[in-house]
Amino acid sequence: MATAPVKTSAGRGRGRARTSASSLNSPGGNGHEFKKYVPILNSAEPKVVNVDTFKPVEESLGLCLREITPENLQSCLSKAEEFAITDEKIKKVVSSLFEKSLKDRRLAANGGQVAATLISSEKIGPTFRNMFLKKFQETYTNRDKQRKTDFEKYLCFSVFLCSIFKDVRVNGEVMNILTKPVFKPVFNMLGELLDGKNVEVSQTEKGMEIFRDNLSMIASLLQAADQGQMDELFKKVRSNIIKEASHKISCILLETFEYYSSGDWTPKDETKDFYNSLMADITAKS
Repeated sequence: MATAPVKTSAGRGRGRARTSASSLNSPGGNGHEFKKYVPILNSAEPKVVNVDTFKPVEESLGLCLREITPENLQSCLSKAEEFAITDEKIKKVVSSLFEKSLKDRRLAANGGQVAATLISSEKIGPTFRNMFLKKFQETYTNRDKQRKTDFEKYLCFSVFLCSIFKDVRVNGEVMNILTKPVFKPVFNMLGELLDGKNVEVSQTEKGMEIFRDNLSMIASLLQAADQGQMDELFKKVRSNIIKEASHKISCILLETFEYYSSGDWTPKDETKDFYNSLMADITAKS
């Protein structure tokens, strides 16, 4: 009987090598072998892309603050409502509005109108208003520190504060009782700008210009809300006119006092021309 040929170990090894070209010996060299599998990538699978959903809101806020138009306000409101689906996201919108408004006085002057638009939203309005007032109160509480470390930012906040008072309404009314966190600070900050304590003369002069511009923006509302406090404020104005060493500051305050005395805060060309000419003379001689 013919004996079947015996395969050598070398032969068996070559056979395995031929049938499993991708086999690898185990590191221990114990003869066990593992197949190396190469995954096949499905190029048709969609790639996960991180999209910054807040960026359109941020850009819209900036555009609105630079230029108030019905279209810009509506676009800002729509984008904010689409984004702010949680309290945390509403808080992010509030923080962004404050941050942008406190960088530039021109933006701060429009901040109140943007805030009023977002507060009017049926979808996010109540939560936005609560967070907005809380943020406002925190910023106001820290204003003295801000005044010492960043006077320009302090001035921006004073403008923002007055724009809030001018534009934000509750049930169609000026923020009065709800406005305890707003109404009293308006007078306090106007008084602080008028006092000009612990700041340089150049900063005081800039502060007086802001005082005049802020007051012209909201004076009629302040008088209607509390004539007594307005009278107290202008006692300070009169005292500062008398004792003020800086001619520039006296000129600014005198112009403001004239509007107060007349009871008409509408700027008149004749009055503006007179004080502009007077200020030009003072500047030329200084």
